[in-house]
Amino acid sequence: MTWIQTDPIPQLRELLAAFFLLPSNVALFGGAVRVASEEVPTNWSLRTDPPLLTVHDDGGPATYPIKRDPTIRLTARARGGPLAKQVVAYADGHVRANVGAAGLANIRSGGSAFVVTRDTTTGADMASCTLPAAVLMSNV
Repeated sequence: MTWIQTDPIPQLRELLAAFFLLPSNVALFGGAVRVASEEVPTNWSLRTDPPLLTVHDDGGPATYPIKRDPTIRLTARARGGPLAKQVVAYADGHVRANVGAAGLANIRSGGSAFVVTRDTTTGADMASCTLPAAVLMSNV
């Protein structure tokens, strides 16, 4: 039996993309917030597109063969710090309310709150937070 570290990012991305497609969220954010893994998509534009949310796995310790404890980072890019902060706050709340559906075993206490800064590459205002999570390993 081989134990592997499970990647929660695809499941997190799907969960958040579906959440931001809800009509109430589309109306709130002026369009469906785009959700991507890791990097800013080359075809995303601050001027013409709704906010962007990227989902990162910043790694963490592993306890073989049981679990690993990654730090999940959610980063929103938008026109204006308040809007970016609101997007990441909604994403944070939705993941915390749907831990199992997000592919996580749990979210531990700690992490960082909403840090706001400027993305010098895209010109967008960014807000981000981290979720110290636990992800169960799977066997193949």
